[in-house]
Amino acid sequence: MARVDGQPGLGSGWLTAGAAIGDCIDLRVRRNPGFHPPADDIPLLLIGNGTGLAGLRAVLKSRIAEGWHRNWLLFGERTAAHDGFHADELETWLREGQLQRMDRVFSRDQPARRYVQHALTDAADEVRLWIADGAAVYVCGSLEGMAPAVDDALASIIGRDALDAMAAEGRYRRDVY
Repeated sequence: MARVDGQPGLGSGWLTAGAAIGDCIDLRVRRNPGFHPPADDIPLLLIGNGTGLAGLRAVLKSRIAEGWHRNWLLFGERTAAHDGFHADELETWLREGQLQRMDRVFSRDQPARRYVQHALTDAADEVRLWIADGAAVYVCGSLEGMAPAVDDALASIIGRDALDAMAAEGRYRRDVY
């Protein structure tokens, strides 16, 4: 994935410029037990950006397989034309009721930058209703920028003490990097 300045990132740069076609690449997949889906059919608000979609999509697929459809995805990328990853699958889930709500935010598609925290704040009343109904909130994506901004938005919507209590209960989880 390219950085904001258009240059390849550390991993993508190595894969595209450093590794030759046919090279053997050692890697490992690591489990993240702290970011597994809830064990029951509680409402789930999934918030993220960029490559965070991979983690959120895995959680969604697991819940859909269980028949649990109280899912809300709030996700951000740069442009709809180039960054609408998995759009067909996500739209199908929404259309079929496996995803109750989806807010996609494309920060560069309008003159003023708009990010997931803005969409979250705009939906504050519904966020409060979901959390009052026992929703868990999972955040996945950028450690710098998105994650602290989403944390601040959630704290302003439900209060810092309530957000801290959700974290202690395991209802507020973050996989940010």
